[in-house]
Amino acid sequence: MYLPYIRAKQYDLGAIQSISAEIYNSNTVLPIIEPVTQINATQYRRLRERDIPFILVVNPIVGPLYSLTPHAQIVNLLRTTFAGYANIRVGFIIHPTTTLPQVTNFINSFPTLKHSFIHFAQFPNSEALAELIEDDDNKEFNIFIDGEVSLDYVNDFLDVSTSDILIRDGFNRRAKNELYPAQDFFDDLHKNYEEIGYNGFGDFTVIGKDFISGGGPAYVVAIHLTDLNDRNDIIVRHFKSDLTPPLTQADPGGKFRFALAAMMRHLRAVPTLTSDGIDEYRVIHRAGNFPGLGVPKKLSIMHHIETIYNQM
Repeated sequence: MYLPYIRAKQYDLGAIQSISAEIYNSNTVLPIIEPVTQINATQYRRLRERDIPFILVVNPIVGPLYSLTPHAQIVNLLRTTFAGYANIRVGFIIHPTTTLPQVTNFINSFPTLKHSFIHFAQFPNSEALAELIEDDDNKEFNIFIDGEVSLDYVNDFLDVSTSDILIRDGFNRRAKNELYPAQDFFDDLHKNYEEIGYNGFGDFTVIGKDFISGGGPAYVVAIHLTDLNDRNDIIVRHFKSDLTPPLTQADPGGKFRFALAAMMRHLRAVPTLTSDGIDEYRVIHRAGNFPGLGVPKKLSIMHHIETIYNQM
């Protein structure tokens, strides 16, 4: 099973809402959605309208909804927009300062929903936490963030009757777009997660784990597109706008069209690289318009998830 982790800004959430029903109907892709902006129920309603399965994080660790316990806005979303919705689960992030009473409160607060425990940090008393989770009748996933917990810590949960998921950040973020190479290795976890003892895997798509609340005009526009190498490893190609100096922040539309044209040249050379996200990129290229920089992010997330799905 593949669990892509999404920080729910507008276009990231839009990507999850726009992925084909075939992918969700396969029961192999289950997004994790962490709200990171003030809740607008309208932005979440389409998840229900399309019957999309997902895990909703109730205690975000970044953004204005940061909370050690279930946030009131998210609890209200569950009680209204998602009341009676059968395809939703809830997830609880283990913080560095999480306490056992807080975990118990989470378990007791959502008695009719499946529970996931997302280990973004090592709980000091892992054995006590494992016992508490094992006693939870609604437990479903223990989700471990690679690089944030040790193998010994993960092993403390081996006897807990949950499905164990490893999420790894494969996106190598650069400080500036002009620093991206033509391509980067992303990951091979889709090929070996079972061999290393997990029931499923995930990533932070082509956005990465680091949370950035906003952005300004770019000197260089980069489009990030998932691809495969000859070993079927996941790689990311970076298509960038003109690097001829002097670089300025002017003309973001022109920079986007330059980067998009570079991507189209690659796609003509590799016609087997296809997806719904790429199809939408082609439409934009033919129209010659500039949709803003949020739409490319949405399309690249869609393409990434579809690419991973096709390797499962």
